[in-house]
Amino acid sequence: MEPTLVIIGLIVIVVIVMVVALRSRRGSAGEPRGGTYVPPASGKPRQSRDQAKTAEQPSPQPIPPQQARPGSPPQPTRSGETGGSSMTGPNAAAGGYPPINSNPDRDDFGTLEPKAAEQPQPSVPIPALPPQPITPAPPLTETPPAEQWQSAELPRDELEGVHADDEVPMPADDDEAAPDLQEREESTLETAAPEPQPAPKSEVNFTAFYPRTAQATRRYGLYIYAHLPTALTTIQTDAQKFTQELGGSVPAPRTTKQPTQIAEGQPITITPECEGLTFDPPTLTKRWDAPYVRYEFDFKPTVDHIGDELQGRALIAVAGIEVAQLKFTIEVVGLDATPTDPPLAAGSTNAGGTTQPPTTNQPLSTNLVPPSNPLAAAKQLTQSDPAKLYTKIFISYSRKDKPVAEAYRLAQLALGNDVFMDTYSIRTGEDWRVALARAIDSADIFQLFWSENSAASDNVRNEWDYALHYRCAENHCVEFIRPVFWKAPMPVPPPAELSHLNFRYVPLVQE
Repeated sequence: MEPTLVIIGLIVIVVIVMVVALRSRRGSAGEPRGGTYVPPASGKPRQSRDQAKTAEQPSPQPIPPQQARPGSPPQPTRSGETGGSSMTGPNAAAGGYPPINSNPDRDDFGTLEPKAAEQPQPSVPIPALPPQPITPAPPLTETPPAEQWQSAELPRDELEGVHADDEVPMPADDDEAAPDLQEREESTLETAAPEPQPAPKSEVNFTAFYPRTAQATRRYGLYIYAHLPTALTTIQTDAQKFTQELGGSVPAPRTTKQPTQIAEGQPITITPECEGLTFDPPTLTKRWDAPYVRYEFDFKPTVDHIGDELQGRALIAVAGIEVAQLKFTIEVVGLDATPTDPPLAAGSTNAGGTTQPPTTNQPLSTNLVPPSNPLAAAKQLTQSDPAKLYTKIFISYSRKDKPVAEAYRLAQLALGNDVFMDTYSIRTGEDWRVALARAIDSADIFQLFWSENSAASDNVRNEWDYALHYRCAENHCVEFIRPVFWKAPMPVPPPAELSHLNFRYVPLVQE
């Protein structure tokens, strides 16, 4: 117990000593006691804690007389203040706390030092500035509305990803911005211009007038019309002007059964072909202009073909794409022979004065006049329709020539024909060899695109070989296989199996 009491006693003594020392330190710092100000040992007045905090804050300085604005009221001063701030009250009279706002002109004990009077400086009036109008900035939105794209200063592709916080770079000079704005206005006008509408299409038929019998060394005419279906009577009347060129009368025409869709102004090319006859001109191209367009060709049979029946055809192409053909048969007779009067066209008159009454609703006859030769008459009975539009077309080509075949396919589809092209017509998972064979069997035309590539292609050879042996072996595919080439001269001569067919040059691709 005695050591514990000793320790406690020591702690009490230490605490008492510390309290006494603290009080003695505060008394030596000049803390006022009983309202009497005791200067500190250092000679500087001591401030209380609240006065120290107030002194740290900057105080407003009074405006000197020489800096006061003209017309401003005099500034009030505290009592007893001559050049600085002072306090009134018992503390000030008794020499208590120093003023809160100390003046640098005072000494350590707060006594003012005399200061030389300053001469007032003349005041300079400050001109008043006119008020400037404040234009509020337009509100920015994160995404401009859709209807403001056309009126935006930047095109839409430049505004993609621009937000309200982003800065859009603007030209520094108006002169530099003027050409850019002009280009944007021109591009806006070009974009806003409406797209040209395609020319309207109309249904067009093709009709041919030609003599059924022709005397050797005499000149005749072949007249083919592209016309609206409703203009049939009009072209029959127009053909009356060529009665002599048609052999003394206007025979019944040959016409296509189905019309073709052709746009106004589209070029139509007609090329007559007949072994033993030469036509002048050999081909003729005109633009479609409703209600009809007439094509005139002259020909003169030679004495070498007297007694022969010449079979020909007129190939019709629209914009370079063959769309139809008109077949015709002309029997060549001697100069002393009397031509047989063919069936007359409606409204026409033959050499004997017989007139065929005009008809508008009666369909045209497509039966050929039986020639005098019985063999020729028997052969004529087995011939197909002389005026036929293509409906199903099989395209035989090399994959290396696909651009040419593709252009032909699109043109035929636009004309309403059914086109078989392997890359489009063979279904997924179908046996492609079987599909090709069936397409050749059902096709009306075998369109062969001949080039170095197709001549070296085994698939192309298999296609035309199948047609020769299984599709039309009886006539060796005459007028079924249509070989064309578009690079002059012919790049590769045709094989012996196709040498009996005419390979025709068609400029399908511009070099």
